[in-house]
Amino acid sequence: MTEELARMKHMIENSGDANILLEGNDYLLVMCIGQRDANAKPMYIEFWSFYHHDKVIFDKQGVFSQNENIEDFHKLCRIINDYGYTIYDLS
Repeated sequence: MTEELARMKHMIENSGDANILLEGNDYLLVMCIGQRDANAKPMYIEFWSFYHHDKVIFDKQGVFSQNENIEDFHKLCRIINDYGYTIYDLS
């Protein structure tokens, strides 16, 4: 492990905001930005920052609301992953 990577790993481990994973010979930086719970009623995704937490609640009402809530929940999860972030899954 290079000195620069060791410094980055130490900084990240002490901040609690990310993890470094070893995959083959490559180190991957995994940024966890919140948590999600698909089994909660209503489903939600909570985002963390140093100063506050934001919670997105999927609680539409109506005839097709359950399907729409599930679709919206998974769409936001995919967007987060596409940007290179992860969310801790509580479900």
